[in-house]
Amino acid sequence: RDLHSFPTRRSSDLTMQSGLEWHEDLAYDDPKNSADVMEATHDWVRYVIDQPMVDDPGTKFVYNSGVTELLAHVFKKVTGENVDQYAAEYLFKPLGIQYFWKHSPTGLPDTEGGLYLAPRDLARLGQLLIQNGIWEGKQIVSPLWIKESITPQADVGEGGWKYGFQWWLAPYGDAKDKLAWTAEGFGGQQMFVIPEYNLIAVFTGWSILPSTEKEKHDQLERIIAATDKGFRCGAAAGN
Repeated sequence: RDLHSFPTRRSSDLTMQSGLEWHEDLAYDDPKNSADVMEATHDWVRYVIDQPMVDDPGTKFVYNSGVTELLAHVFKKVTGENVDQYAAEYLFKPLGIQYFWKHSPTGLPDTEGGLYLAPRDLARLGQLLIQNGIWEGKQIVSPLWIKESITPQADVGEGGWKYGFQWWLAPYGDAKDKLAWTAEGFGGQQMFVIPEYNLIAVFTGWSILPSTEKEKHDQLERIIAATDKGFRCGAAAGN
């Protein structure tokens, strides 16, 4: 078995359109935040599937860490092994990635926020996408799966952002018709992948506590502006 043997069917869980009632738009120190409540239970999967259905699946984007954890349960049901074991052999080992992956109380990998990577190793995942799933001459991930993953599946409704298969898709440029592939992690962990520039940028942070300062969300535009400036300077110097 390998990573590119999996079907590329669309999933409401992959695209945050499960239809389940979920409240993760609250601060993470708010006791009503659904993700916090889930993590306070013993069986995270049971908590997720016990939530009432309030929308038809596939019709409304609602960010839901619980359905990402549910994917770990589905993966084990289908393959018979945990997703971290599978990833270790078929993804992390070929890419030379070191990692730590914590687990839920029932032993499932914490796929909603428990994977710890060094910035350079997170960047390797971005490079794998740019290289269309190929690493050191070997096809690690199906190019069809990558294409599906970074194809807009849902409108987020904020500044033209879209969502693919667990990837945020951020518009950039004056026309806003180009999309960077982005991983937006807990506490300010971010990776931007901009294939047009063959560029990967990784940020780390820990902005999970309440603050009176307004968060800046212009990193992508600043990265592109700096890259454009560098290109222009290089061209002017004849490099």
